[in-house]
Amino acid sequence: MTSNELKHEAKKQEWSMSIQECRGSGLSVSEWCRQRGVTTATYYRWERELLTGVRRNGTPPSTAVTFAELPAPMQVSRNVAERCATLHIGSASLDIYSGCDAEQLKKVSRELTAYVFDQSYTLPSTGYNAAMWSLPHKHNTYLEFLIAYYFVYCIEHYKEYSEHRFFAIVLTAMSNHFVVSFLKENYTLQEILLHFILENYESFDMQQKVNAVYWLGRITFKNLAGEAVELLTREFDRMLPLVKTNNRSTQENYDNHFMFRSVCIGLLYQSKMKAMDEYLCVVVTNDIANAINRGATIEYFGDNYQMVAHDSYYLDSDLNLGEQAIKILISRIENALTGNTGKFVENNLVTLLTLLQSRIQNDRTVLKYDVRPYVSKAMELLSLYRKRPQNIVSSKLMYYFQSVEEDFHYYLDHARFDIGPIIYNRYRQLKQVKRTQWLKHDIYDPESVAEHSYSAWMLAMFFLPEELQMEGYCKREVLDMLLIHDMAEAAVGDVRTSLSEQKKELKEQNDVLRKLFLKGTYPDIANLSYYYNIWTGYYNGINANAKVARDINLLQSVYTFCEYYCTFPDHFTKQNAAAWIREKNNLKTEVGYQLFERLILKNNDFRRLFEEIEM
Repeated sequence: MTSNELKHEAKKQEWSMSIQECRGSGLSVSEWCRQRGVTTATYYRWERELLTGVRRNGTPPSTAVTFAELPAPMQVSRNVAERCATLHIGSASLDIYSGCDAEQLKKVSRELTAYVFDQSYTLPSTGYNAAMWSLPHKHNTYLEFLIAYYFVYCIEHYKEYSEHRFFAIVLTAMSNHFVVSFLKENYTLQEILLHFILENYESFDMQQKVNAVYWLGRITFKNLAGEAVELLTREFDRMLPLVKTNNRSTQENYDNHFMFRSVCIGLLYQSKMKAMDEYLCVVVTNDIANAINRGATIEYFGDNYQMVAHDSYYLDSDLNLGEQAIKILISRIENALTGNTGKFVENNLVTLLTLLQSRIQNDRTVLKYDVRPYVSKAMELLSLYRKRPQNIVSSKLMYYFQSVEEDFHYYLDHARFDIGPIIYNRYRQLKQVKRTQWLKHDIYDPESVAEHSYSAWMLAMFFLPEELQMEGYCKREVLDMLLIHDMAEAAVGDVRTSLSEQKKELKEQNDVLRKLFLKGTYPDIANLSYYYNIWTGYYNGINANAKVARDINLLQSVYTFCEYYCTFPDHFTKQNAAAWIREKNNLKTEVGYQLFERLILKNNDFRRLFEEIEM
């Protein structure tokens, strides 16, 4: 062995002990590295070498798998002369002895895969190998590697099988890590994988398709990736309308959301970040997408095949699970934000925040772990995130981040937290908020914002027809717009003092209501995406329902002015009255004009007003 080789072996021994120390320290990788003056890139490079022990030489793993002899903290008392390779994971080790050829490795990996994933599998009574069956219990990484090995073997030899049930297996993060190590820089294997998927995609069941689109994202060679992206894009376009607003608890909808998630992950790996942007917007507005994303993340990082080897979806029902996923997400986000890599981080950030949201309502659930340090860390990460150029353009996500940040501040400052009462306590105060434009004229006990909204709603209920010759018109949406259009004033007050300040008022309300209607990301708050969408329509003022609702809102304000003018004539001037009546010119719809004529200009109760002013 050369001097350089001896130095390298010594370094491996040193890093084997260091990685064990890091894992047992309770620190994130980045913090551990910072304290010891090493880079995270160096840490992960050594971790990959020590964990896999696989020298990537560009050949398929089933025909040329090699293992690196890694120094162990504790020497194993066996006949070293018989041992050809050892895989060390921390203080545990996997010995491969002379005579263990590719066929034997395949047999072991096949049996272990069946043991985990095949419910009909029974332990063989003959030929029982205690050493083999104790293997996965020594360290999970052994099991992960062997499952990955068999997974890749089956892909390589897919033409030998009449069915491909192996491709429905849900792999955890570590198994995926091994599969990716086999694929990396291996053109032949990537080509086989691509052809396997393209040839069989239409005959795959849902679970197989989920795996297929995920692994298409791992095709890295340019002349192969084009075909992968083409299929991924086609599936994205097909599935987006199926999941975007579908919040029903049906098996078909669960399947579609799980599939769409995998499609978007595949596109993200292919550097198509806008697809993930779209997916994350679905996550923060759709309960099913949110629950599936949280559950899939816990499974993926949980290293627990007893969870993933089931037929139904795990929907994050046990809040005591997920701590490992939270830790890993925090580490990945921190590395991305501090590493100056420009790596897309929004997917991990949204997932982390939704996991924490589901766990902080501690008046209902006592967790086995303290979630507060993770919430504090999430706040630090959000602060870091604001300082970096955004990969993502969706304003919806930015409002979501702001909304969660407000809640986390409250959570850390109080002993108990439940977002439900917090929301209701704040927004029921609308009945106490008096309208500024009437206070300005010293009207005794003027209408509140709640009274204004309800009065506008009644106008629409009594007078709007079920159908109008306007594209997209829907009376229900108009009614709902009117109920929520001034909700934000519970938080910001009724700030408008003149009719000309409407745009400024709307902008302030928009910031509040968009954050409010994203509170549906808490599991025990009703989905609010419908109200988010109708508020967006009202704020933009472009669609037919928004135009009608704005006209009704204006009509109610003019109607109220007329009431107050006739009751308190000394509080207004004729110029005031004329200005309010001229608001008719700001109406945008024919139905608005008709109701203004009927309810204002021809209303006998307001005859005195029109007798006193010149029209």
